[in-house]
Amino acid sequence: MSSLAANDERAVPATATVIQPAWVRIAHWINAVAMIVMIMSGWQIYNASPLFAFKFAKSI
Repeated sequence: MSSLAANDERAVPATATVIQPAWVRIAHWINAVAMIVMIMSGWQIYNASPLFAFKFAKSI
């Protein structure tokens, strides 16, 4: 076998906790809230139009 098998334990780096800066976390949550608001407003626009009524035809 190769000589790397004995050195595998040293090759594994220690896990480091990466914490994002505060501005990245704040920007993430602002974008998450904005997406929810846009989805909800788009849904209201969709429901307001009689052209897109969610009804099945009686022939089906």
